[in-house]
Amino acid sequence: MKEIYRVIYSLDLFLKNLLKIIFIILSFTPFIFCQKFVITNSYFIEYTIDKINRAIYCHGSPTDTSDTIKKVDLKTLATENTNFHFSPPVFANVKPFLIYNTSNYFHSDNNLMLHNIITNSDFKIADSNNISPIASSSNIMFSPNDKYILLPGYVFSLEDSSLNKFSSDIDINFDTDDLTPQWSSDTSFVFASPDTIILEYFLLSGRIDTLVKSSGYSLNGFAYNIKYNILAYSFNTLINPSPQIYLHYKNSNKDSVIFSRQLDNPKFSCWNSALGLTYLSWSSNNNMLSFLIFHYTESSAGVYFYSLDSSKIYKATLCADYPLKYALKWANNDTLIYYGSSDGLIYGFNVTSVITSIKKEKNNNSNNLDFNIINYPNPFNPSTKISFTLETAKNIKIIIYDNLGRKVRKLADSYFPSGSNTVTWDGRDEEGNNLPSGVYYYSLLTDKDNIVKKMILLK
Repeated sequence: MKEIYRVIYSLDLFLKNLLKIIFIILSFTPFIFCQKFVITNSYFIEYTIDKINRAIYCHGSPTDTSDTIKKVDLKTLATENTNFHFSPPVFANVKPFLIYNTSNYFHSDNNLMLHNIITNSDFKIADSNNISPIASSSNIMFSPNDKYILLPGYVFSLEDSSLNKFSSDIDINFDTDDLTPQWSSDTSFVFASPDTIILEYFLLSGRIDTLVKSSGYSLNGFAYNIKYNILAYSFNTLINPSPQIYLHYKNSNKDSVIFSRQLDNPKFSCWNSALGLTYLSWSSNNNMLSFLIFHYTESSAGVYFYSLDSSKIYKATLCADYPLKYALKWANNDTLIYYGSSDGLIYGFNVTSVITSIKKEKNNNSNNLDFNIINYPNPFNPSTKISFTLETAKNIKIIIYDNLGRKVRKLADSYFPSGSNTVTWDGRDEEGNNLPSGVYYYSLLTDKDNIVKKMILLK
């Protein structure tokens, strides 16, 4: 019997030491995880973003024979039908314009229309005689200040309403989602030709410059940072056994590697099988670069992003996260959106929440915060638990706000002991009324700190 106790004691000691080692390793890893939230509750395969009004427009439900485009308000997650069909509209960056199709891409009566939202008037940009069959919401783009519109084979000028065709000598890849052209200024854009060289085309002079040329490798994706003149790009892993993401600094004509097998965390990487790095995209303020790391042989993909401010890679998910993901885009500076291949639902990540914030992670390190806070589930219905861990006992206030910043409930204002604590919110206001679906915020205040987190009530 004594021998059994010795074995149990040794095993217990071993497990405790192992946990300590794991904790130490995790303490030094520069990764974070985002809480995923569901944006749509039905199948979609294509979407566009209205960044000015914080909404997305979706298409692709197999059961919707009318091909009606749905609009989802990102502030409230409310969904409604629109008057658009066949393909989601493409929105301008600063002006009140959008582009839509009047029919299916392949129909002979299809017209590409420019719509003025203020005057509610339309102007025909192109028709079936010059619209490419591959023209879609993923490869029609307004220039940064909305002077021009780029579409397969043509560029449309909003200043003189002219549609100009590109020379047949220019081979521009418009039919691959992650290799479509991107504006590098209001009068120039970068493009892949066909998939091993990245060139820059200048509209006014017709000049073409070579920015990146691979040695036989196929490009897996690229994204241009207009603010800092930085081109991010990656190569195909089927040819390159160790795919990397590079930053090409146009002003100095220098390149640097920001992500590779060597720079990834070996404890949480998936380099034991063939990988690809794709869907590169810069945030609206051009300070963060997002990308997908996916398996060629498995149905999984991870959402990562790189911060120019900290020069670090952050993980929204592990690279083995199921399922495959597509069309990763920034809705603004804090929200990433993608759709899953298995269920066709559109998902989002808030990268500034308590467990995902680059800024707050820095602040936590510098201010030596002594608590962690998270709510689960999120999204939730009808209630969610707000959990936090304190190193020392202290007075805590927890206040709930709606999306307009109005206080709707004081959830707690009392002394909490050290250790783990949990407070439940039932989705009601101070008077006990059930609140509608939407985005809400909870604020945890102490005598020296104030942490604000987002949560979503879905009904």
